Amino acid sequence: MTIRILLVDDHKTMLWGLERLIQAEGDAFQLVGSASDGAEAKAMCAEFKPEIVLLDLDLKGSSSIEFLPALIENAVRVSLS
Repeated sequence: MTIRILLVDDHKTMLWGLERLIQAEGDAFQLVGSASDGAEAKAMCAEFKPEIVLLDLDLKGSSSIEFLPALIENAVRVSLS
């Protein structure tokens, strides 16, 4: 079984590093997307239904807690960082 992961962070370097780590795991994980803000994250979560969302709590100076319920509706697991 492949675990689908969505990354949400406003720092391109962090996304790049996490993407490489996930891709290095081979078939165990599938990176379904990377978002840099809440609107992107909500749209991708609704479309791809990831098992895991790795979410930065501070996106461009605003709290991700505000849109967290919308992500939880469409994801199996959400991890906060």
